Amino acid sequence: NDVHGYFNICPHQGGPLDLKPDTFLDVERNFIQCSTHSAKFQKHDGLCVSGPCTGSKLMKLPITVDSDGAVLLEVNYILMLLLVDIVNR
Repeated sequence: NDVHGYFNICPHQGGPLDLKPDTFLDVERNFIQCSTHSAKFQKHDGLCVSGPCTGSKLMKLPITVDSDGAVLLEVNYILMLLLVDIVNR
């Protein structure tokens, strides 16, 4: 199985995807589902396939899986985003 990570932000209105903490998938567990407008996103590429933001994509997180199976987030990328946000304020 491939591992994919996305920011917890719906491209439609910028709100969080999860209604309850860490609950992101639809009932069938086939799609990531936005809790606000029920938009559905493909798990493998974050593409919205139904809902008000059809055709938009979730913003991908840069992750890798190490030889032990641990999922690692590239911290340098997150720090860069934080710096850009601070500079743009």
